[in-house]
Amino acid sequence: MKKIWLSLMGLTLAVGLAACGSSDDTSTDAEQEATPSETEEAASGAESEVNGEDVVTLHIQADNFSFDQEQYEVPLGATVEITFENVEGHHEAVIEGYNVSLSEGEPVTFVADQAGEFELACSVVCGPIDDHENMVSKLVVTE
Repeated sequence: MKKIWLSLMGLTLAVGLAACGSSDDTSTDAEQEATPSETEEAASGAESEVNGEDVVTLHIQADNFSFDQEQYEVPLGATVEITFENVEGHHEAVIEGYNVSLSEGEPVTFVADQAGEFELACSVVCGPIDDHENMVSKLVVTE
């Protein structure tokens, strides 16, 4: 009985290690490399038009003590749709000057009707106070 139990434990360990080492990445090198224009578009958001209005879609990702971009750029007058994702830790955010609160799973839409730079900051104490207070980015609304 002890030999069967040890055999099962060994088999379980072997399968677990094999699964950890496997890779399902079937994308090509070309798919993995972003061109400069793709990188710029990601930083400024994808633009589209709905009913004659400019719509900018931003996907903001929050990691422990940082956002995925130092700044997000949108044109003045655009309708902005933001989705917010926690990559690591639990975060929420606010955009000062726009009265916008961001939470994971709750898309937010607003009109960028004020030009300038607006602070995007984590609004949930997510760790040591110095790290949390430095978790900021900017929304830049250009004319």
